[in-house]
Amino acid sequence: LYAAYPLDERWTLGLSVNVPFGLGSKYDEDWVGRYHAVKSKLFSVAATPTVAYRPVSWLTLGGGFSAQYIHAELTNAVDFGTIGTLLEQRTGASLPIAPEPGAQDGKAKVEGDDIGFGLVLGAIAEPLPGTRLGVSYRSQISQSIKGDADFDLGTSGMGAIVSAATGQFVDTGARASLTTPTTVSLGLSQAIGSDLTLLGDVQWTDWSQFDELRIDFDNPAQAASVTTQNWSDTWFASVGAAYRLNEQWTLRAGAAFDQSPVPNNDRTPRIPDSDRYWLSAGVSWAPWQDWTFDLGYSHIFLEDTEVDLSTSGAGNATRGNLSANYESQINIIAVAARVAF
Repeated sequence: LYAAYPLDERWTLGLSVNVPFGLGSKYDEDWVGRYHAVKSKLFSVAATPTVAYRPVSWLTLGGGFSAQYIHAELTNAVDFGTIGTLLEQRTGASLPIAPEPGAQDGKAKVEGDDIGFGLVLGAIAEPLPGTRLGVSYRSQISQSIKGDADFDLGTSGMGAIVSAATGQFVDTGARASLTTPTTVSLGLSQAIGSDLTLLGDVQWTDWSQFDELRIDFDNPAQAASVTTQNWSDTWFASVGAAYRLNEQWTLRAGAAFDQSPVPNNDRTPRIPDSDRYWLSAGVSWAPWQDWTFDLGYSHIFLEDTEVDLSTSGAGNATRGNLSANYESQINIIAVAARVAF
């Protein structure tokens, strides 16, 4: 949702409510990599009130504060058979039930949310008629996600034995730190005649501060869950065009390269991401003077990727090794309506 209200010729108030970050992945609960990931979900909503000021006719400056809500949910299977085997090896005692690695599973679920605050800044300049340059800055937002960790010990009895012997895998509070990245964008719009507009955009995102996913538990017996990430800063670049057929119809098309922050050596099944290539097309229809309806379609090609995790690389010997190949593609359909009053 985006809204703008001009106070006079120089000052304008604005408000945006959008989803700046989000992801989801879900696997069958019995898949081979279930100890690394089953369900991963991150949902965010940001409300950003802004104010813009036009000091001269060709320049507009803007800024505001963003309140960002984040909800996260992570689930995975727990291999109580392997944990029981390691417990027997460490203590030298036999457990009441014989451990069977990979056959005595339980489940773990961590869920939490938080609200954080950040800053947005921007400027639009029109140095020549038909030429518009825009720059925007969105600050990083530090989130302290707090919630609960719930454990299902399974039906084999091994989970209950391990929990009683170690004090672990008991429902408890959980917390994690997440910093959504700084982004800086530069855009260009160039009118060619009265009907054609060429468009370009580049964006830099500071993903390199995301080096690990660490979940700490209130239960002192429960060791922290740590997954190495080592993400890298990324670039996004796009080109496009808009062609005005008549007063009611406008056609749009474009292409983009979207660099992935995920390194090959630390890719996980939660986010098996790769570089993306976008092809997009859309149409705008303005049936009445103050109303415009938009329809857009994007197809995203993703490079084939591999996940190759060893017990040492995963940070937890009970997760096991995982080697997987991914082939992915994405289709997006978007609709929007704009009204002026």
